[in-house]
Amino acid sequence: GRLDEARVRFQAVLELDPESPVDPRLGLMLALAYQGRTDEAVRAAQVPSHLPAAELATRFCLLRLQMWRLIPFVPGRPVEDLIGPLGESGKLAGRLFESLERMLATATLGAEDREFLKGFRSAGQSPRMQAASAQFYAEALMFVGAWDEALVAVAQAIADGSEDFAWFEYCPLAAPLRGRAEWLALRGPMAERAAAVQAAVR
Repeated sequence: GRLDEARVRFQAVLELDPESPVDPRLGLMLALAYQGRTDEAVRAAQVPSHLPAAELATRFCLLRLQMWRLIPFVPGRPVEDLIGPLGESGKLAGRLFESLERMLATATLGAEDREFLKGFRSAGQSPRMQAASAQFYAEALMFVGAWDEALVAVAQAIADGSEDFAWFEYCPLAAPLRGRAEWLALRGPMAERAAAVQAAVR
């Protein structure tokens, strides 16, 4: 939850290596968004056009801000135009974009898209990615107002080992849940993990 420090560190990484992959850009964007600095977050999401899959990466970053209702949803060019050279991973990304953009356009999450997003958390993923996938599914459920199901997905993310306390504390979509007893019960383990991470990196 130390957003100022995280932002400075992500900015330092990008200054040292402007061609860094997506992760530090996404981290910087999230830190700025959590602080309500939406315009800066949008700028941080822009992956330099000469980097591999730059348009796809930028579009994914901006989709997060659109899911959080911080910026309006604007459909991009057809996903098929972006995924051609990316093989099977590109097809999976294309399916993800289709599901999310359909949700953003209709403010609903159909049964097929719901199962697809839920299925992102699979046995083949690392624990970190399982937790991240459960959080991402929780965001989709929050977006459509499925609050009880979202709580289940957040609990699953924590069971998978999520240490993302900043997301837990600041994700805008989760605001309606933060006063609920179930959410407050989940906060304890997350705070303990965050404290352990801070102690390890000092």
